[in-house]
Amino acid sequence: MPAPQAAVMKLAAKNKFMSFGIKLPQKWAQPMAMAGKQYVDAFTLSEHVFPDTGNKLFIPATTNKYHVETAKKMGKDYAKFIDDICTAICTGWQQWMAASTITKVIISANVGTITPGSIVGPPLFPLALAPAPKHKPFLAKYSTAIATAVGNAWTTWSMGYMGTLQYPPTFATCPSPVHPPTPNIPMPVKMAGSSPGESMLQVAALKSSMIGLLGDPKAPHHKELFESVATAFKSSFDQWALSTQVSNVLGTGPVPTFCPPWVPVGPVLGGMGNGVPGSVFM
Repeated sequence: MPAPQAAVMKLAAKNKFMSFGIKLPQKWAQPMAMAGKQYVDAFTLSEHVFPDTGNKLFIPATTNKYHVETAKKMGKDYAKFIDDICTAICTGWQQWMAASTITKVIISANVGTITPGSIVGPPLFPLALAPAPKHKPFLAKYSTAIATAVGNAWTTWSMGYMGTLQYPPTFATCPSPVHPPTPNIPMPVKMAGSSPGESMLQVAALKSSMIGLLGDPKAPHHKELFESVATAFKSSFDQWALSTQVSNVLGTGPVPTFCPPWVPVGPVLGGMGNGVPGSVFM
């Protein structure tokens, strides 16, 4: 399948962000005594009871017009960033799939062994960062932190990926001295192998990495934003790993025991499997 749909990742990230129930202004307290009267008198009734038609990423602390409008504007800005960064990640993901492959699979009989380092492809970080929002300095900081954390984690996962592929039965009972190039039996990424680097793709690890890369503890709502994007990314990865097939890793190899007519068939031993970029993760 193609890379995860940006629309799905966007929705997951926004839903997670909304779950924090962030109120604006934060730590708002209704003025008391004389200050309270002055606060009430400072606004008309329509300003005190203003309809909330925001996108709900933030909750206005009161029905005051200025609280409602602030929450609405902030929500719009954060929603736009979430949309843009999720689109950037999915765009980079698709480009990575189109340029990546699995190589040097070691084949014995009809089993191919994937060793660490077998996935060969470009780093995800620059692919995700290139289309990410960077037109304002603070947006560039957020985008760089997210793209770097996701890219580093992806590299750790892909470099550590190992497992096994299944090849047709003829690899175990080949009637020739060399098995002709033949693709593996398609298997989901999740079923074909695993990687200790997947721990870097966990929400807590991604969020922590993003916070450290940002290096600004006073940046507004960055922890909630990073956790939301990390949650959406991990969910998308889990779905991708289950639905994306590892296929077209062409295997071939010698059949040392082939010796007709006494030994008319034999297993491939010391064979090798290699894929073509863009045709393996389908």
